[in-house]
Amino acid sequence: MNMKFPDMVRQAIEDEDEARRGDCALSADWQLQPAAMLPLLRQQSHRLERLIGMGFRFWVRGLEGNDSRYFDICSRHYIENFGLKNGVVLATRLGFWVSALSRAKQRAITTLPPEAAGFSHDEVVAISVIAASQHAECPALQACLYAITEAREIAAAEQASTDFADGLIDAGQILRPETITFPLQHMAGQGAGGQLAN
Repeated sequence: MNMKFPDMVRQAIEDEDEARRGDCALSADWQLQPAAMLPLLRQQSHRLERLIGMGFRFWVRGLEGNDSRYFDICSRHYIENFGLKNGVVLATRLGFWVSALSRAKQRAITTLPPEAAGFSHDEVVAISVIAASQHAECPALQACLYAITEAREIAAAEQASTDFADGLIDAGQILRPETITFPLQHMAGQGAGGQLAN
């Protein structure tokens, strides 16, 4: 079944409750078994969107919990998917990007549990940030950055977004234009916890 990215995201978020109950989860002690982590990153359908969304999730959780295991797992998957040189560069730029968002934020950034197959509202918007940067859609980029951070000063976050997006382009990884999702569309139908309503 071929779905466009926004449709895929909406379907995944509709399944979020099942993921939270563990239907889509790996073992409870996933943190101690990074080699077995997140086979969904290996799926070819929308692979780049998944790698960006899951990378964002892992870095946010790693920063919030001061847990380097999240960074290690993310870096390992980036190297596996993009090769050693590109993987290291992209994992580093991903980290700078999420760190810049974290410093700018005026509210908590919401992510789903590490093993969840869906994406939260903020994770969807984060993927849109990178797509908008790659396709020079400045209004969408700034709207998405504001939606994630609710900050007026986003210059550093915007620069970090551009650096990560350009690194992906240099590695031959370009998101499709339809990946860009204006956050205000989703906010109108937003459910509790910052996630999309069904």
